[in-house]
Amino acid sequence: MDRQPVKQKRVLVRSVSSLATFCVVALLYLVVARGDLVHPFQVAAILVWLTTLYAVLVSVMALIRYYSRQELLFLFVGVAFFGAALFNGYEATILSDIFLYRIPIPLATVSLSVWFVNGLYLVAVMLFSLFLGIQGQILKNRVVAIKPWLIYLSAGVTVVAIAVAMYVIPLPQPYVEFGVFSRPIEIIPSILLGIVIIGYLYRGRWRFNAFEHWLIISFILLFLAHAVYMPFSEQLNDSEYVAALTVRMFAYASMFVGLAISSYKLFKSGQKKQKLYQAINVDLERERSRAQHSLEILQTKDWELGKNVEELKVTKQAMLNVLEDFDIAKKRIEVEKAKDEAIIYSVGEGLVLTDHQARITYLNRAAEQMLGATTKDMVGKVWPTDVGVLDDQGAPLKFEDSAVNQALTTNTPAIGKKGWLLASARGHSFSIALTAAPILVDKKTIGAVVVFRDTTIESEVDKAKTEFVSLASHQLRTPLSTVSWYAEMLLGGDAGKLSKEQSDYIKEVYRANRRMVELVNALLNVSRLEMGTFAIEPQTVSLINISEAVIKELEPMINQKKLSLTVDSERAPLTIEADRNLTLIIFQNLLSNAVKYTPPGGSVKLVIAQSQAREYFGGRKIMSNSVTIAVTDSGYGIPEAQQHQIFSKLFRADNVKMKDTTGTGLGLYISKSILESLGGAIWFTSKENKGSSFYATIPLSGMRARTGSKRLSTGPTK
Repeated sequence: MDRQPVKQKRVLVRSVSSLATFCVVALLYLVVARGDLVHPFQVAAILVWLTTLYAVLVSVMALIRYYSRQELLFLFVGVAFFGAALFNGYEATILSDIFLYRIPIPLATVSLSVWFVNGLYLVAVMLFSLFLGIQGQILKNRVVAIKPWLIYLSAGVTVVAIAVAMYVIPLPQPYVEFGVFSRPIEIIPSILLGIVIIGYLYRGRWRFNAFEHWLIISFILLFLAHAVYMPFSEQLNDSEYVAALTVRMFAYASMFVGLAISSYKLFKSGQKKQKLYQAINVDLERERSRAQHSLEILQTKDWELGKNVEELKVTKQAMLNVLEDFDIAKKRIEVEKAKDEAIIYSVGEGLVLTDHQARITYLNRAAEQMLGATTKDMVGKVWPTDVGVLDDQGAPLKFEDSAVNQALTTNTPAIGKKGWLLASARGHSFSIALTAAPILVDKKTIGAVVVFRDTTIESEVDKAKTEFVSLASHQLRTPLSTVSWYAEMLLGGDAGKLSKEQSDYIKEVYRANRRMVELVNALLNVSRLEMGTFAIEPQTVSLINISEAVIKELEPMINQKKLSLTVDSERAPLTIEADRNLTLIIFQNLLSNAVKYTPPGGSVKLVIAQSQAREYFGGRKIMSNSVTIAVTDSGYGIPEAQQHQIFSKLFRADNVKMKDTTGTGLGLYISKSILESLGGAIWFTSKENKGSSFYATIPLSGMRARTGSKRLSTGPTK
């Protein structure tokens, strides 16, 4: 039988079913989500109850399917949807008339928190399942052994932990304005769902496996719910919220359809095998009769010879069948390999594979175009030293400073620094954004994957923006200086004696003007850092003396708040070759933040030391000999949900805005930019209402001189 028409028909049927599913979802969205809902909470509760019912059915059917054939994917689906059923049931209960207005916490906070952890739990389980599936492919299609009870225990502990956490930890605000998004947190499960969808599409089993076909449809619908509708929901009963619930229900229903089809095919397969076994039994009975008949004529030599010849023919045919099976399997593997190579080759970003010694083994088409060389030309060369990667100074990037080296030595992904260039073999260079990740097999690093892209246009846009900020800041300095000068003259009595009320007003004007001057100086520092126009003038300096000078500036605030300040500099180097101005800015920002955001009676500790390469400092391994700086306080801390933004421009955490309305939100961004441009680093650990610890490293070899048209302004940038 010709398999090609059957295969084409199967793909056509699945494509039509996918299109029909999305058409039904779109139609239901128009009818339900955009209609005038009379009882929106009742509609939401009904949708969630239906979703819970589908989750229970999917969990039961998947587990039955698993124990019938021991396919690990169905075990993960069963566990994932059992947890989803629990979360959905809880969500439906609080949306019902019985509990709708009786819970002490706002309904939107509880319901949307349950929605979020439900989606996050479901996609996390399926991500682990996808990881095991891909690992099985890497291990040449061997099944990854795992105990079912271990999956049950892990899922149970996770669900219980989430439930306890939702009662112990304060729930986040359900709606946060972030650009066009009302719920930007939905981006997290959306990204993870996108990874799951891409992963299962990459596996390719959906082409011939009906269940994985409907599994992908289900996750695409969940992606629509989390990425298209829910991020724009502004209240619990609006059309986007109801649309998200509806699409999620259809996602669960799609999973149920896939399991039903898979179970039906399994049943039909069992029937066919039963008929086959019956036919085999009939044949065996016939053979037994023949053998019994043959026993009666065993004494004849001709029969023995004939029997031997027949057995040889059967053996020969069996061997031919085995060889044919091997040929078919070999061709199938070659086809799958060709598909994988075609996918990687057509990726739009440059992709490079290296071995454990950073030697190039493969380039995709985008990488060949950007490097101006073919895979054949580049195989065996070391990334990045042999391919023309330059640092932000235009010098060849050293291997020990590369992201590949960090990925191979720490077994963790690494990101290249801003400003790195790639010199193409065609004679031109351009800025790139680069990431490197290790390839792990059995917890052993066998190589790395490097992904990079051309950021020339982005760099030009950033440069234009920075030049505009610099120009605007320069234009603001003159009128601000004039205002400050006249305010000082008025306070000095040059225009006559002022009344107490007039003097107070002028003082407020003067203080506001000084804050504006600080903001303008900070913006100028940012623009000079981003444009690279600031100068670095190394000289022999003492970090201890610089820190003491900063502490002396902060003494009035320290005494006013009665803070306990301790300094540990016993292990600090006596001197270092560094730009005094830049070093002073780093100490000013770190110490002033610690003093400013620590309540009265608290404590601040400064530690300056010298650390060797590969030592651990602040929870991280240092890659080179460095001067290490640690500033620890017992202050307000940083909310966990906002910690990823702490080094962003103009960002200030919510918990300190109410306690101190001043500040620009640029100090930590400036400190990070300075340290990274010097080859150092900065990071932190923090717990809200318990305090923060900021860690910084400066290369012990010192700072390299650089010419520039401007110097950075000193003074803490709050």
